[in-house]
Amino acid sequence: EPASAGKLRLRNRIAVAAMSRMQAEQDGTVSRDMAGYYARYARHGAGLVFTEALYTDITSARAYFRQPGLTTDAQEP
Repeated sequence: EPASAGKLRLRNRIAVAAMSRMQAEQDGTVSRDMAGYYARYARHGAGLVFTEALYTDITSARAYFRQPGLTTDAQEP
């Protein structure tokens, strides 16, 4: 059954919680394994998928090895 979260329309109420997967490349860009992992949830019916925490500051916000980042153009989807 379709659902909504504010203006976001979802195909159902199934949501995947955020998890620390440590599957990004060493430079914080998305790896094929990471993209495939989250895509499988979407393909198999999850209406909403929360990804793991992104670091937003290269010098002080990175919390763990192979954490995805959002600090360079290469890290943007």
